[in-house]
Amino acid sequence: MHALFEEQSHNNIARLLAHFPPDHVTHTGQRFWIEHKMCPYVLQFDSSNKTHLDFIVAASNLIAYVYDISKIVDRHEIIQQLNQNPMVKF
Repeated sequence: MHALFEEQSHNNIARLLAHFPPDHVTHTGQRFWIEHKMCPYVLQFDSSNKTHLDFIVAASNLIAYVYDISKIVDRHEIIQQLNQNPMVKF
């Protein structure tokens, strides 16, 4: 699930920003990132961030449900697993 978080919250956004950096101007001279198209930013996973951990727990529980395997509900155990298996950076 850590890989899913990295792909959705970091890698996809990093790819988008590589093509359309924050200061990108279109061929018509208009800024690409304006009002309704706010420039995104990449997230670095932080196991102490409740929202980041909530994403991991929810995604893990969905996968466990689909495959009918037991869920891990102990957040400390999940954090320990995440810290033992760091992700390769984009």
